[in-house]
Amino acid sequence: MTLPPVFQDTYNRSLRGVFGEFGAGAGSRAFYLQAAVLPKELEHIDLVSQIPGAEKWPVRSLFQREVDTDRVTRGLIPYLQDSNRVRFFNPLTLTLLPMDDHGHTVLPAMPAIHDAVETIDGVEWNVLERPDFYRFRWTKDSSHYGVVEWNDSRSRLVAIDGQHRLFGLKRLWRDPMLSDDFLAWRIPVVVVSFRAREFGGQAATVLDTVRSIFVAINTNARQVNEAREVLLSDASINALCTQELLESAHANDQRPLSDRDHEKLPLLFFDWRGEERGGKLVKSRVALKTTVEIRDWFCNYFLGPDFDKHSVQQKAMEITPGHPLHAAFLDGRLTHQQAECVRLWFRDHLLEPLEYLLTTFAPYGRYVAELRRIERETRFPRQIDVVRHAFEDLRFGSNQADETLQADVRELRTSIENAIERAKATHLGRLIQEDIGFRGIAWAFGRFRERFSGPPNWLQYSRRFTAALNRAYDDGWLTLSQKTPNGRLLRHVAEDHAETIVNYRLQSAQNALGTHVALLVGAYGTPWPKEWRFSWAAFLEDRLETWRWTVERGYRKEFKSALLEQYPEQGTPLTQAVNRKASTKARQQAGRFRAALERIAESKPAAEPVSGRDGDQS
Repeated sequence: MTLPPVFQDTYNRSLRGVFGEFGAGAGSRAFYLQAAVLPKELEHIDLVSQIPGAEKWPVRSLFQREVDTDRVTRGLIPYLQDSNRVRFFNPLTLTLLPMDDHGHTVLPAMPAIHDAVETIDGVEWNVLERPDFYRFRWTKDSSHYGVVEWNDSRSRLVAIDGQHRLFGLKRLWRDPMLSDDFLAWRIPVVVVSFRAREFGGQAATVLDTVRSIFVAINTNARQVNEAREVLLSDASINALCTQELLESAHANDQRPLSDRDHEKLPLLFFDWRGEERGGKLVKSRVALKTTVEIRDWFCNYFLGPDFDKHSVQQKAMEITPGHPLHAAFLDGRLTHQQAECVRLWFRDHLLEPLEYLLTTFAPYGRYVAELRRIERETRFPRQIDVVRHAFEDLRFGSNQADETLQADVRELRTSIENAIERAKATHLGRLIQEDIGFRGIAWAFGRFRERFSGPPNWLQYSRRFTAALNRAYDDGWLTLSQKTPNGRLLRHVAEDHAETIVNYRLQSAQNALGTHVALLVGAYGTPWPKEWRFSWAAFLEDRLETWRWTVERGYRKEFKSALLEQYPEQGTPLTQAVNRKASTKARQQAGRFRAALERIAESKPAAEPVSGRDGDQS
């Protein structure tokens, strides 16, 4: 068969191959062209990191992992260069991103697609075209034969899967010792695009749909790490809420320094990118909380597990039968439109209250202020732009500095990391630096609200809760110290007799530090607004018994080892002695805690919230 010629008009790049199409899903229908490229054509295929500003795309659109250069250098390139081995790899998955007139920014909405049958150079073709951007076509006589053409000033051909292979192949192509063997390679690629189905409703954005393809590929092949999965998921309500909290910081910190809201959480607060090196997660030196940790707060403390059978999440979100999300809970899954509804719900109800808690809680507030001060006052004597690039590198994992400045950027980045670590040590005590500290606070924040009738508006509640929490913190109730009365009451709640952190797991907060914090907030916040109908006495009796049981369990472990010498044969006598002594000590400790809580509740006025930005103190 003689292949028809490739017709060129407004398109200056093309690939021939096999055309195919999948069935519709999530409101779109994917189609593709499978082809092969020569090594020299790799220059026309981009990594996402090569698109200017890609590192600043919204959190939910940052689907690409950073390239692990060590993995490429030590593993992939030696494999590709080893002529004693059979080299083979799966096709690179590529897509065409429509760009603005300057070729620098991805269009927010996908241009309209034209579906037609056209005769080109005497051959009849089925055509799917986004005019001036790109065109897929395949012959009427043979549906397998197809061509994709694009205008490289209006569209970027980008790898959405296989970026490490692409990075390694590009390195080989630029190698001055390039082998003749490599020049003869034909590298397999699949160019994927999509078109919307013909029905109403809000369509996904370009980046949303590309990301969904990326997730599908990596979920069914080599799964992305859990941190990256939180950023990618449109199927999890808790993940969507996490994305929106991160995006608020991400969007704010993209602004020029003078235009930022400096009361908002800085992006450096979060270890959010899920960066890997050598296949292992790389922990941020400067961040306090990971995306997985925050997602777990939503799942365990604020909202409940996604679509749980007991409707905990549905009740927490107050989803009634007439609510747009009610059908999602009946189906146990989210459509694209429902996912957007979840994002809106979070922004309307929980974003500001959570940001208020995280920025106004005293030690975090001081730490955030110090992070902002470090950025404002950091200087670099040789080049002022190095400061901006160093902070970009810390936030986004990459920077746009010229190669001649990269050594200075790395030097300054290390200096900034050292300064931030000193700020942690200065402003955050041991309990607050560890995950256990805010897990206890997060449990109390989510579950204490359930004890009020209503329950109250999240923002009003957050302000009163945080004010009471800060009074408790200022009085030393969240400081691990066996030398102070308040610190000693954390024994077997947050640390044991050997000063080892205990009860730190996510579920442990309920009966340990979470209850400890909730009791303190309840006492310091008394009297609570009458319309909230909260019974301090009932709450004290309920949670203090849970607290005492946790402490007694800790004392049993402590006394068992201490009494072994007296009861070398162990058995019932040892158990009875341990239980008797542990029970006595736990009752005494609970008695001291009760007395302190009652004094606080009786002697202190209600904890007044810090003024909101609008001056509202309700």
